[in-house]
Amino acid sequence: MPTLPANGRQRAEAKRAGAVLLIAKLDRLARNVAFIANLLESGVEVTAADMLEANRFVLHIMAAVAEQEGRAISERTKAALAAAKARGVKLGWSIPERASEQRHAARKGAAVNKARALAHAENVLPVVEQIRAGGASLRQIAAELNARGIKTARGGKWHATTVRNILTTENGAEVCAA
Repeated sequence: MPTLPANGRQRAEAKRAGAVLLIAKLDRLARNVAFIANLLESGVEVTAADMLEANRFVLHIMAAVAEQEGRAISERTKAALAAAKARGVKLGWSIPERASEQRHAARKGAAVNKARALAHAENVLPVVEQIRAGGASLRQIAAELNARGIKTARGGKWHATTVRNILTTENGAEVCAA
């Protein structure tokens, strides 16, 4: 099921505020009738921009059509992949004549990710060192970074291990704050 403002705490807040959940296209919200039904039963008002005149009845019908279309797409895709495989087509990254190119692309992507992580580490390290100077443990540093709203390089929450990773390089040497 999709993770949208239609779930949990955000849905309760939307209901409390009397907000309208505006979606671009109904079939992009969910291809699951039960999800749409639960959303509508939750009391959150839902409007689809591609059919503003739609009421609850129409939304249920369109959700059922979207669910059926999702199943049909899945069946057609599986059939096409099976037919290609039967013809001897190699699927995915298993094209032998492009193996060198694929390895190069993977290494290049890993290098870009590493460079971004190191740049983020350089930006965050002074804050980490400041908190650490107060005698905080790795866990306490992580909690403080999360409390300040500072995200990890990948946009996630801090943990003791992510703080440790910022403080050390691959070979275990301390990172310079230069």
